[in-house]
Amino acid sequence: MGIPNLILHRLQPAPLTLDGPPRAVWPGHAGLVWTNLADEGDVVALVKDLRPEFGGQVRCALVRNGARAHDASAYLTDAMCGQAVADGLA
Repeated sequence: MGIPNLILHRLQPAPLTLDGPPRAVWPGHAGLVWTNLADEGDVVALVKDLRPEFGGQVRCALVRNGARAHDASAYLTDAMCGQAVADGLA
């Protein structure tokens, strides 16, 4: 999501460009919280911290999925993912 010349510029609505790098438009309402989980070794999730592009409403956390760095089941069974889902349902 945070790779500027690969993904970020393709988002709709398009990111805003003010004085500095592109800044993505925050989706949803102001109370929405986005939890972004990324594995340190996940080569697909090159940008681990999305706050510079999307703002402070994004909670970013690193997980350690071992040899299964990009496996969805490793992310979905992580305690931080479960907490984010529980928070969203509360």
